[in-house]
Amino acid sequence: MPRIENFQNTNDQTINFIKTFFQFIVYTKSFAYKPLIKSIREKIVF
Repeated sequence: MPRIENFQNTNDQTINFIKTFFQFIVYTKSFAYKPLIKSIREKIVF
């Protein structure tokens, strides 16, 4: 059971990240697309 709970938590975090990602794209009108990719890579390294 903890596995499913853990998966759900990860899934929620992923959904929140995707929502934030698209909100950011819409907000900047894709102007900061390349810096965003760099920022994501830095976050993944962290």
